Amino acid sequence: MEKFYLDIGNTFYKMAVFRSGKWSIIADGRINHSEEFKSKMGVITSQDQLIISSVRKDILVLLKSVVLAQTFQIIGNHDIPSHRMDYKTPDTLGVDRFLVANAAFQESGKSVIVIDAGSAITIDLMNEDGIYLGGVIMPGLRIQKQSVSDSLPELPEIESLIPQDWPGKSSKECLEWGINGGLQLAVNGFIKRYLSTYKNADLYITGGDSEIIKKAIHADIEFRWRKFLLFDGMRLFSESLQ
Repeated sequence: MEKFYLDIGNTFYKMAVFRSGKWSIIADGRINHSEEFKSKMGVITSQDQLIISSVRKDILVLLKSVVLAQTFQIIGNHDIPSHRMDYKTPDTLGVDRFLVANAAFQESGKSVIVIDAGSAITIDLMNEDGIYLGGVIMPGLRIQKQSVSDSLPELPEIESLIPQDWPGKSSKECLEWGINGGLQLAVNGFIKRYLSTYKNADLYITGGDSEIIKKAIHADIEFRWRKFLLFDGMRLFSESLQ
């Protein structure tokens, strides 16, 4: 029997297994490629176990129609103990936000700030008692760039770079400052706001666009990069429910 861990985000999915203390990615891709998605899920047999973290209810319906796994374990926000959340709308909380914060907390043992950079960029806080306190949701770089392309087609395409010149001396540089520079200012500003209250918090960075975030963090701010933080969170939390 194999134990598969499936992360279903807003735009992309990723599935992994944990073998010999290491994560291995088995499948990944875009969610809107449904036939490809169903095909890749075919590696799961009726003897296997599938553990899922999802922000897409429609994909869960699709999964149940094509996957033969003996055991489905869907980790939802309803599984989070109420005493571990200080959040006004727990029913709307994406469980992945809690899972990455909890994985970081389990490793750190103290307050943690977690930046998860994907389709959306979340910057969340869990305190030294393991209570999730909420955070920030921002549109990711892909969404911002696509929005500019769709709504402002006369503007040039840009790279994920911050220009050397300030202020920008071309439309491209100005747009790079607006998107990439704006992201840098926002991320560092939120981190410093957290640290003003939780001075000893450890900062963690994860997610598909984490390389971009790593470059945006100011040199005087220490952080830990964890590529598989969500899968760590899924594994730890699923074991705690058994």
